[in-house]
Amino acid sequence: MESFRSLVVYGDNRGTATTRAVGKRLMELEYRNVRWFADGLNAWVAAGYPTTTAE
Repeated sequence: MESFRSLVVYGDNRGTATTRAVGKRLMELEYRNVRWFADGLNAWVAAGYPTTTAE
């Protein structure tokens, strides 16, 4: 399992149920420091926070 200081989960818009479900599943898989960013992807990018994509 890869090591992260924090793992932030966010969706397309504010408060999506899917985002919360993904965060919960990551915690069930024993990932630690999982955080949920409630304001969505657009707010995340506007704030200048980093993003990654699958390769």
